[in-house]
Amino acid sequence: MIQYKSLLTNARYMMNHPKPKLIARTVKGYAATIISRKPRLRYADIIVHYGCNMQCEHCSCESLKDDSRRRLNPAEWGDVAKQCSALGVLTFGVQGGEPLIYKDLEEVIHNLDPNENFISIKTNGTVASKELFDKLRKIGVDSITVGFGPVPNEYDFSDYDKISRKLKDAFSLSLRTVKMIGESGIKPMMSVVIGRHNIGSNVFRGMINLAKECDSVLTCALAVPVGAWELNYDIMLNDSDRKYLNWIMRENPHVRTDFQTNWLVEGCGALKEKIYISPYGDVLPCPFIQISFGNILEEPLEIIWKRGCQVKAFSEYAPVCLAAEDRKFLSYLEISINKGKKLPISYNDPDIQSLLNTYHKERINE
Repeated sequence: MIQYKSLLTNARYMMNHPKPKLIARTVKGYAATIISRKPRLRYADIIVHYGCNMQCEHCSCESLKDDSRRRLNPAEWGDVAKQCSALGVLTFGVQGGEPLIYKDLEEVIHNLDPNENFISIKTNGTVASKELFDKLRKIGVDSITVGFGPVPNEYDFSDYDKISRKLKDAFSLSLRTVKMIGESGIKPMMSVVIGRHNIGSNVFRGMINLAKECDSVLTCALAVPVGAWELNYDIMLNDSDRKYLNWIMRENPHVRTDFQTNWLVEGCGALKEKIYISPYGDVLPCPFIQISFGNILEEPLEIIWKRGCQVKAFSEYAPVCLAAEDRKFLSYLEISINKGKKLPISYNDPDIQSLLNTYHKERINE
């Protein structure tokens, strides 16, 4: 079960600028979840485009980009939002690429109905201004997460700026943005990518303290061998690394993974509670599980979501991140490469179906 401290943190963000209709929908959602004990969506990643001003070494969307495909327009995102809300979604996470350089960002946010939903944006924090954040606050944005990416081991940011993020002064620009967000009245959040290479770093420990000083949650995104890091299994946490991260989270309640943001049960909420919708309409379990269960331009979201929930691999709340900690599950990447299929690979590929529907039994019997 989700610990009460995590629930209080979630509530603190929601109540920063209370929205009566959102509060009512949240209460209704918790009641429905407790009574029915059935899957209920809570969160949807809205990927407006893959355009970005950076070339980060860890970019997970690198493998999903396809300039030949048509992107959803703001009106279509409005229809997506209505379908999501009907299935229980309370929070829309607007992402990219870099969403702050997307020309129709304000129109998309308006179409996500910010009076009834919690609107979050994730940015790299390098193309920001106080004027922009003031405007976003006025149109209903509740929280902005600044992603710092895979922080270095020591306090030498030359390689981080030049190699990891390929932008001069990237770290200092992102840190400045966190402070500007707070000054605008929007609740800031910070995010770092944690893998075997930096789990014990001095910079990670410093970020924990820095987030606390900024009155921000620090979300740890676990390093995943997809996108620009495709099949780089050396970055993945091992069991001892994960135990250390769990200890850090117990000692520092403001540090978390996304396991602590579910309705009631702690664990992997992919598909059951959270979905990822690409700029082209593909519906994925999460940004890092690059398997498509359908396209929202071709069939209703409810059909796609129910299809995914029937897959055995997603029928429980796995205690580990399937994309970042489970080599067996990641064999879907090798299937797509061996078949020469571009990601996201379709759920109805016979080998993918076999993996998803037999893997569950193997995992729970270990």
